[in-house]
Amino acid sequence: MSIFVAGFLCLHLYHIKLNRAFSEHQAYYEAIDTQIMQKVAEASNVIDNIFTSIELPLSYQFDESILQTLAKTNNYYHKLDANGGEIVVRKAVENDFAVPDNWQQILALGPAFNTALSLIPALDAIAYVKEGQFAFVRRRNTDTSHLLSTMLDGALSPDFSNYNFSSSQRVKVQGKHYFSIAKHSGNAKGEYVMLVYDSNDVAIWLNDVTAAHGKVSLLNKDKRNLLSDEEVTLRPNNSMNRAIPWQGGVQLYTLRVDEPMDVVYEQDEMQFIKPILFEVMLEFCFLLTFMVAVYLLLSWLGNSIFIRPVSYFLNYLTHQEQTPKSTFDYVIPVDWQPWFSAVKQVITQKQSLLEQLQRNNDVLDEQVQSQKKALSRSLEAKERQAALLNTVLDSVPDLIYFKNIDGSFIGCNRAFEQFLGIDKSQLVGREQGDITGLYPELLTLEQQMRDEKQAITQTVMLDDKSYMLTLSPFLDSQRGLLGSLGVARDITSQQQAIKALQTSEENFKAAMEYAPNGVILVSLDKGVLAMNKAARKYLDCAEFGPNIHLSSLFSSDSYLAISHILSMLLKNSKNVLELSISQGEPYSWLQLSASLVWDKSKVAKYYVLHLQDVTSLTQARLDAERATLAKSRFIANISHEIRTPLNVIQGVVGIMKKQQLNEPHLAMLAKVEHASIQLLSMLDSILTFAKVERQKLAVCIEPFCIATLVQDCQELIAPLSEQKKLTLTIKVDDRIWPVLQSDVNKIKQVLLNLLNNAVKYTQTGGITLSMSVVTNSKEQQSIRFCVADTGIGIKREDQQRLFDAFTQGDESFSRQHEGIGLGLAIVKHEVSLLGGTISLSSELAKGSEFYFTLKIDKAECVIPAKSAPVLWLCANDRITEFLRQSNICMVHSANEAVAELAHGNYKSLVVCEQNEVSALAKNMSEHMQNLKYVISKQPVCSLPVASSTIVKIMPEAMFLQSAFCFLLHEQHAPELPKTRQEVSGCLCLVVDDNEVNQDITANMLRTMKVNVVVLSSAANLVDIVAVLQPDIILMDIHMPGTDGFQATQALRQSLPKFTSPIVALTANAQVTERKRAKAVGMDGYLTKPVSQTMLHQTLQQYIASEATFFDGELALQQMMGDAELLNKMLDKFSKMCTEYLQKVSMQSDTDKLQMMAHNIKGAAGGVGFIALSDAAMQLEQHLKETNQLQKSHLVAHLIMRLTQVREYILRQYEGD
Repeated sequence: MSIFVAGFLCLHLYHIKLNRAFSEHQAYYEAIDTQIMQKVAEASNVIDNIFTSIELPLSYQFDESILQTLAKTNNYYHKLDANGGEIVVRKAVENDFAVPDNWQQILALGPAFNTALSLIPALDAIAYVKEGQFAFVRRRNTDTSHLLSTMLDGALSPDFSNYNFSSSQRVKVQGKHYFSIAKHSGNAKGEYVMLVYDSNDVAIWLNDVTAAHGKVSLLNKDKRNLLSDEEVTLRPNNSMNRAIPWQGGVQLYTLRVDEPMDVVYEQDEMQFIKPILFEVMLEFCFLLTFMVAVYLLLSWLGNSIFIRPVSYFLNYLTHQEQTPKSTFDYVIPVDWQPWFSAVKQVITQKQSLLEQLQRNNDVLDEQVQSQKKALSRSLEAKERQAALLNTVLDSVPDLIYFKNIDGSFIGCNRAFEQFLGIDKSQLVGREQGDITGLYPELLTLEQQMRDEKQAITQTVMLDDKSYMLTLSPFLDSQRGLLGSLGVARDITSQQQAIKALQTSEENFKAAMEYAPNGVILVSLDKGVLAMNKAARKYLDCAEFGPNIHLSSLFSSDSYLAISHILSMLLKNSKNVLELSISQGEPYSWLQLSASLVWDKSKVAKYYVLHLQDVTSLTQARLDAERATLAKSRFIANISHEIRTPLNVIQGVVGIMKKQQLNEPHLAMLAKVEHASIQLLSMLDSILTFAKVERQKLAVCIEPFCIATLVQDCQELIAPLSEQKKLTLTIKVDDRIWPVLQSDVNKIKQVLLNLLNNAVKYTQTGGITLSMSVVTNSKEQQSIRFCVADTGIGIKREDQQRLFDAFTQGDESFSRQHEGIGLGLAIVKHEVSLLGGTISLSSELAKGSEFYFTLKIDKAECVIPAKSAPVLWLCANDRITEFLRQSNICMVHSANEAVAELAHGNYKSLVVCEQNEVSALAKNMSEHMQNLKYVISKQPVCSLPVASSTIVKIMPEAMFLQSAFCFLLHEQHAPELPKTRQEVSGCLCLVVDDNEVNQDITANMLRTMKVNVVVLSSAANLVDIVAVLQPDIILMDIHMPGTDGFQATQALRQSLPKFTSPIVALTANAQVTERKRAKAVGMDGYLTKPVSQTMLHQTLQQYIASEATFFDGELALQQMMGDAELLNKMLDKFSKMCTEYLQKVSMQSDTDKLQMMAHNIKGAAGGVGFIALSDAAMQLEQHLKETNQLQKSHLVAHLIMRLTQVREYILRQYEGD
């Protein structure tokens, strides 16, 4: 029983001790945490004071030579100052370094850094850092630079991404470990103050204040241990067992967001339990021994006599006095009763007094502990405040001193010590007169302050410097004077700045007032703030007064325009906007430039308007524009007037060349023709250059095939080069996109100009046209175009003016080359218009090279997936981007091609490798029959292709692009309308007021066996065309009375069913003429002089009908070659047509109508009118088949043909 009781009591005592021990650990952790947080607060206050000191101006300046004596190392500049700190500057570039503007204030932190090092023993270094630029460091130990290098490398820099006040990682430097606490500046990005602590010293200090059985750790924001390499794993507070919180070990911590580190207290569970368990076991043994001994003693005393009274006494004490004695199981002697009562009363009173004493003692202990804590906190706060005050005062650059009521010094800051040159210890207790006889004005002002008992602020001069002095009294509660405080701030630089600002403002006002151009300052609400003399003159404003609005200075239209640009400035933050306005009567032109002035906060302040009188310049520009317009009109007119005789010359030459002439006469005609062609070329150049000058050339972007462009250039230049026995070489980069988007006509014109010049100036050797890819992207290519020759070359001094108008490389009077010197000027402008720059490289007698680069967009080049696949035999290195398509199968040998043809449904074969042709011929005879196209570089006669297979030979220089474009166009090519191959027999109406041009055009048409009707004017043209119904009309534009545009418009409006083509025939080659011709309803445009080939192609293009109107040769054959007889027969036939018209229109009998149609068919066919004969035949067949007139339009068509033939005969053989 004793053992059970003792065990139960000890178990209960064990739990009580565990809880009490855990509470003691919590109290101990809170005490340690409080001490550490006080240290952190001290560090934070030091950093805040440093930031405050940085913002204050200095009363002194450091010598700038400090920066010039920085020692240079591999990565930074360094200087160690024995009295201050270390300057460290990162190298920006070679022999250069970046120093912040406020380096003076930073260097002034040295005393504050020393104070911090003296107040914080564990602090090893303190630094002010501007990231990537500058650092000012104070270290305890400056013997080595390892710690400094670690700081510069950023190893001790905390992470400020989420915290403004943070700590770094634990870093090992030369066998020692360090960590830092730093706070980021709130005013400037990348500036912070860093305190570097010795991790070992901090750990020793913690060991001194920590119990031996516990362990304290400091964790940074990344939960890394700052005191050792041991990792600390924090258990969540919510996972702690509230009943037995020491389970798993004691771990106490508090996470603070606004502190740079967290304190963690840890103790192993066994270490926590072991001493308590030992104590409980000892107490258990002691209690068990005591209980056994007492039991034995009581047993022994129970057997003794004296134990019985004690037994009685205990029973008495146990029971109440009021308990009936009958309930006692023992007998109390009568004489013991009073003694028992007295003893019990004493014991009870003593117990009560002890309990009261214990309660009072507990209350007193609590009060004593509370007072001790409050006193401790008060003392610590006062010490911190005193240290902080001294640090702040010493860090402030102002002169600060304190005086007693008797005028003796109580204290001062370091700046005042340096000002007087006396240490503080020698200053305290002494008056100013005892120290120095200088500065009597201070004593005078102090006496005035004592008399008035209020603060005085006044500017004084001390040592040739301006100071803002403030003297303040110390007063008690009864306003009795206790002492005084003096603060003096050096304002010399501010005074100088104010004076400089005043001077600058006066200079600005003078410069603005007497500026040659007008200047107006305008508020944001359009009020005029100021305007100078020139502006008042421009705006006819004699005097400038207040409350003038901008609208009163300008006309309403000008004010609206100015308001618009001012709104754009305010809305879009533009720098400067310009505007030309007119002012006054008569008008004067002003160039107005508006800008907006902003303050440092990017807030708009006011507008600045600059006015410049540009009346003379504007008038000159208008005169120049009128002159340019007059010149353009002159060039257009002269072009028309020159082209008209040129048309006559070339027409006559063409007619005479067909005559039977001898060789000398033909040679003379060739010279005349060559001269006319040259004159026409010069005329075209002058017209193009006129467009360049007027900037009328526009870029027309459209898809084009690069192979077609090169082929066109080659076909035009090859005859010229062959005539001079020059080699023409074409080089095209395989990577060039086959179909591009640009103005192909301008590119062609540029290349032809350059190639023509190359042929012209090259006597031997050759010419090379090359195209190469400079850059290549998904949507665009930069292509370099180059034309090189082996000609005479160009002198270096002539190369600068080569692209000027009307200049050539050879400017001597005896130059051998033709031309007027406009070609390269046009080339330069067109290349610039396309977004490039023309350049040249040339050496005299060694040739020239002209080149330019254009950025050209890629056009879509996709062979449709639904079309038949293409088999492409090509080497690996020639497979370019545009060939990688799903519908193109690439093979690299003949064997692969044979295998593919055997299994695939290919319709096209492209052979890039000529050496594979023989292998193909041997192995694939049965597979070649299904091919529609075979494309190769050379003839492939050996290939067993079918007779229907089309073999295309492509040039090697651009084989890939040519083959691809051919296949692409075959798949996409629309079904073109059939053009008339034979133009003989058609009816053409020529309208021209010039008789010579009429004869030439009619002669060329008649040589093509075309029937011609000529009109000298457009009068009654609508009536004539309605009757004549020609297959095509060649219309001159410039005619007296009704011109070609008016005549065409009248035809299209009056005869909507007349759809025959109308082609302009004019000497005006301007684009505006072409556009106008198209607008009024013309279908084509021919520029004089017109060649017979050009005229024949035009007729083929526009005449769609194959029907022959009149076959003159057939009619002449019918008349046995007798032209006179033919004329007589045509005269009779015209009269017959008149009779037929009357009969046909009035005839209702189908039999007679059929007979009449039969007669007309025979008569018309006999004299060659095929179209009329066909119309009569159609009506005759219809009446034979149906015996009734069901198609009345056939009668109308016959009447139209009869009227047409009669009109033609009358105009052709009888005249107008």
